[in-house]
Order: sequence, then C-alpha cells, then structure tokens
Amino acid sequence: MGMIRYWVLGAGCWLLGWGAARAQTGGAARPDPRYEQGKAQLAAGTYGLAMNTLQKLIITNVPTPGPTTNVATYLWAVAGLRDNHPREAEPVLRRLRADQPAWAGMPDVILLQAQLAEALGERERARTILGELPGEQLTAEKDALLRRLGFGPRTTEGATGPVRVAALLPLGLDDADPRRAQFGQELYAGLKLAADSLRSLGTLVDLRAYDLSNDTVATNALLAQPDLGAVELIVGPVYKGPSRLVARATAGRPIAVVNPLSEDGSLLAGSPSLFLFRPSVQTQARAAAGLAYARFEPKTAALLVEETKDDAAFAAAFRAEFERLGGRITVEEKVASQLYRTRMTEKVNALAIDSLETGALVVVSKEKNLAQQVCGRMERDNRRLPVLAPAAWLEMPELSLDQFTDREFYFLAPAYRDVASAGNRQFRRAWQARYGVPPSDYARAGFELLFTFAPLVRPGGAGLAAGLSQRGLQPGPLSPALGYPNGARDNQGVSILRLTNRVVEVVR
Repeated sequence: MGMIRYWVLGAGCWLLGWGAARAQTGGAARPDPRYEQGKAQLAAGTYGLAMNTLQKLIITNVPTPGPTTNVATYLWAVAGLRDNHPREAEPVLRRLRADQPAWAGMPDVILLQAQLAEALGERERARTILGELPGEQLTAEKDALLRRLGFGPRTTEGATGPVRVAALLPLGLDDADPRRAQFGQELYAGLKLAADSLRSLGTLVDLRAYDLSNDTVATNALLAQPDLGAVELIVGPVYKGPSRLVARATAGRPIAVVNPLSEDGSLLAGSPSLFLFRPSVQTQARAAAGLAYARFEPKTAALLVEETKDDAAFAAAFRAEFERLGGRITVEEKVASQLYRTRMTEKVNALAIDSLETGALVVVSKEKNLAQQVCGRMERDNRRLPVLAPAAWLEMPELSLDQFTDREFYFLAPAYRDVASAGNRQFRRAWQARYGVPPSDYARAGFELLFTFAPLVRPGGAGLAAGLSQRGLQPGPLSPALGYPNGARDNQGVSILRLTNRVVEVVR
C-alpha cells in the first residue's frame, strides 16, 4: 500500500512501514500513549480494545487535529472493519477525507473507505470510491478489491469469482464421540482462517466443508454430487482409500486435489491432479541422504530400520540416493518393534558401527524403545558418531534433551514449523483471538495449505502445477521451506534439525 501499510493475517493485523506519528510530524513530537497502545492492540488482533483506546483521538472527537489524529482515525477505522463495525467507521473516514484532503495518507483512506463500503454490501459505491484514487496509486490493491467485488478478472485469463474449494475432512458430525475427528475439525478451522486472510488480500475463497471419514461408499456418493464437480480445489480426503477414489474421479478434469496429511508417494502414481502437502517418504529419504553425504565423513552410513512398510520404503530411497551421490552403506539392520527390550538391546549393541569407517548412523524408526537403546549405545561408546533420526525422538519424555545436545544428533522434521518465528507468532495471535486456545499442528497445516495453494489456482483448476513449479522452494507462511519445484507433486521442503545448547538449529 502507500505511506501507511497494513497486512491483515486472518484475525490479526500487522502494521508495517514507518511510524504513523512520524508520518505526520516528521518525528518531532512524541505520540500520545493511547495512540501507541491502540496501535499495539490492533497489531495483536484485539480490535474492540483498539477501537476503545483510539476513540478519543479520532478526528470527530478532537477540537483541533493533533500530530496523531489522521493516523489514529485511520487505524481506528481499520479496527472497525476487522471488528465488524463498518457502519460506525465509514462516516468517520468520510469526515477525515473532507477535513484533511491534502494529507499524504489519503490514498490509503480511500482504499479503506471502499473496503468498508464492501463490508456494508454496497458494491457499486465501493467501486465508485475506488475510482477516486489518484493516478496510479495503490493499483494492485485497487485491482484486488475490484476482483473481489466482481468488477474485474480474477486472473489474466479473464475469469471472475472466487476460488471454489471443497474440504473433504473427518469432522465427526455424526460421530458419537466427535473428539475422534478433532484433527479434522482443527484442519478445517485453519482453512477458514486462511480464507479470511486471503479475502483481505484480494483472493476470495468459497470454502465448503464435507464430513468424510475413511468410508469408500460415502466417498463415491459424495463424488456423485454435482456441486463437487464445480469446485477448483479439493482439500482431502486424509485417508488413503478415499484419497485414491477422489484422485481417480478427478483425473482429466480441471480440479486440483491436495492431501493434507499423507506422506505416501504411491498415491501420486496415475493421479496427475493430486498433490501431497507433506513431503513423501521418498523425498524425506533423499533429503536425509543428501545431508549425510555432504556433512559427514567418511561417506559411509549404517542403517537401522524398523520393519514397517514406510520405514522400509525410506531405507530403500535413502540407500539409492546415498549411493547415487557416491556414498556406501556399510550395514543395514532390520528391527521388529515388538522385540522385547532385552532382545532389542542385544540387536543395537551388536550393530557394527564401532569402526571409524562408519560416517553416520541412520535410524529409521519412531519406536521409543529403539530410540532409548540407540541413545544408550552412543553414551556407552563415548564416540561422537553422527546419528540421523526422526524428529519424533525430541518429543519422547523417556529421553533427555541433554542426550542429544551432548552428541551429534540430527533430526528429520518434514512438518517442522518454528513457533517462535514472526509468521507463526502472528498466526497464533490471530487463532487465539478467534478461538481462545493455542493452535495445533493441524490448524497450522490447514492455514498454510490454503494460504499457499488458493492464490495459485486458475479458473477451472488449471495451472496449479505450473504455478507451484514457478514458485519454487521458498519459505512458506509458517514453514522454513515449502515448494514443488521442477514439477514435483509432493512438498520438497524437508527440514533437518540439530540441538545446540538446547536450542533448535535448522541445518537444512
């Protein structure tokens, strides 16, 4: 935007750019403390409090405009828009426009007034107000609002209207115990928050929910509904059977499908419209092999693999990539998770990793008994052999973080999100302002999925693969890396972590 910029993230508003008081005064005067407090409340997403705090500073309530009057009025109106009080806010902006026509922030005021008119359902008046923007000011924001109002193309292809999204998730509407579907409910709540955020940024999303669990009969019945065939993006199903049915049903049709939770790369075979929001097991293995080959010496590795389908697939992909790069697997040992503790201890102790010819130990298992035995072996050997393991180990109460900090442990974290990052802090504030509880990983996944995919969907669902490929691999709204470069259809953003003095360090 112009001089005073704001970015709305769901229910939270983040003020950017240079300070509002300085915008009016050149930094000569100290702003009223209520102004600073109101701005902070607005940034935190507490819009009602912000309106109350700024009320005495707005242009209709001061006898003579002061150094913060114009910006305080603008921010008060922003809070009014976000707190669903457009009828109160819009006349105040009209007064600001009448009294301060030469103010440098006026383009932002005009845009906000148009948004308030939109919130009041006055589409034609909103369009008229947008026509009052001077010259080429705020062209992108103006065009985005015109598209929302239905007066401009949503894409260069010339189509209008919102992105139509169907969420096929287990919502537990007919479940005797709805808590069993809590993860699906949290996913959907994240999608809704993303839809609100995208709307404020110019992408209108028509989000519809369908309660679908692991039921192929219900899936086929749902696919027969004509309204599902009219969507452009399907989020879900989460289970493999229904996911395959939906992928087959949409093959050759202009509908993109995203599975939000699966890491099974086999789902992608023969399903060109299907994408995985998480990295597949094979992609994770290739990332781990690349780090092991680049970081550890010598270029050899020992594999300790739990006897499960997914872990076996990971081990096979790791071996293939590691050997392709020029590395060598010195030993591969399979372990059944149901082994008694004493037998598992014997297995781990017998693993041939004593030789200095072993560059790293790669453990492919989330079984806590095996994790304990590996940590015990590393302590007894008193050797700093690099160990690459799943990030689930970090959450095991049976293990101490000191066991990882004092050794060279690396953790594969395909769904990692740094909750202390700016984006995650903003999301948390927005989520808590709406729901009153901290967000779960499922909520974060739902938000990030829709926020990433919806703006790239073209009319009729076309162009998503090209848009994702062009976007490449870059930080996501909440993740350190997210992307589908070179035509990939599973997320290539695989994080690998290390603990340094009990602080998580992202090494990939």
